[in-house]
Amino acid sequence: MTLPMLEILRTEAVRIRLEMFHRGGEAGEEHMPILRRGSTYYPAPYEFVYLRMRVANLSRKLTPHFLASLIVCADEKTGGLRVLVQPLVLTVDIVVDPADHAIQEGAPSGTPVGRLESGAERKLETPLCFIACGQFHVHVATRAIDATAREAAKVGFATLKVVVREDNPP
Repeated sequence: MTLPMLEILRTEAVRIRLEMFHRGGEAGEEHMPILRRGSTYYPAPYEFVYLRMRVANLSRKLTPHFLASLIVCADEKTGGLRVLVQPLVLTVDIVVDPADHAIQEGAPSGTPVGRLESGAERKLETPLCFIACGQFHVHVATRAIDATAREAAKVGFATLKVVVREDNPP
């Protein structure tokens, strides 16, 4: 398959990349990595770590998620019609499972990402603290807000696996 064929088949409109890190240094500006094996992170319990979300707008082709945000206008040069795709206005929902053993700063749902043009990327960070040992899953979903209907459609998601242990991981 060629790249244009793959872009037409793509079903996701937004890509989310997740990573975890510590903040260190005198001013907390330094990013220190957390032990990672494969796609699993191994933070220590009772310490704040940061979840970084990189949200990228992949909407270069027309997909059902964006039909409501199309603008049809007259093209003065050709005399025909031209279709424009509006930038996406996104929010992020963060779910830590099990939620009873994790502390998250801020609201877990409806965190604004803002308006993203096609191909643009934005970074968001939120602190997390795991107050028990065990296995956790961090689910992040983005929703596109339709300005006319004030509804949100899920357009992207990502999951991160976290194993919290007092001793060193295997």
